[in-house]
Amino acid sequence: MTEIDQQNEDPKDDRFISCSITILFLVLGFFSSVILSGLVTNGLFIRWHSLDMPPEKANSIIGANYSVVYVSTINGNTYLYSRMRDNDIPKDKWILVENLEIDEISKCDFKALYAPSPPSETIDFLQFGYCPEPRIDVRYAILKDGTVWRFSTPEGIDVFFITAPIVLIFSLFLATFVANKGRNKTNQISAKNNDLAS
Repeated sequence: MTEIDQQNEDPKDDRFISCSITILFLVLGFFSSVILSGLVTNGLFIRWHSLDMPPEKANSIIGANYSVVYVSTINGNTYLYSRMRDNDIPKDKWILVENLEIDEISKCDFKALYAPSPPSETIDFLQFGYCPEPRIDVRYAILKDGTVWRFSTPEGIDVFFITAPIVLIFSLFLATFVANKGRNKTNQISAKNNDLAS
């Protein structure tokens, strides 16, 4: 066997290399998805959202759970804001409260490592973790202008199932690109060797 023949690679070798590259990138993509979802569930890339201002300027947070916050105003009234529709409580609207009854939830320590600070200076602030798995970290803040803001991390499992397909598809595309580039280079070398042999 001549040196030129040895340099002509077996197609099986190309397939093996392509499969190896694809598997490597898919594994890296999977672990990247796990890391990215972990960062997002710890507050990275998550921003505060304004709940606007009650009919009267808010000055204190009385209590809150995952979806509802209760605030007192400069006139001594109490308002609630709910992110979820519940019986006669409308969604995403400030409601005057006559009889205050705050539903307690399983709260624990706030653990979102990368949670951003409130948008500006606050006059009141509350944060807690919502403990049932998967846990969610929540923050409420009243700014100096009387507006109320909310921050919460998404559920980790939701983030993973959103990011994983995107990262894996990108990894597969990248693996295909690298494998094709290597195959084209091999073909060019083989063609050059064939020309030399003739």
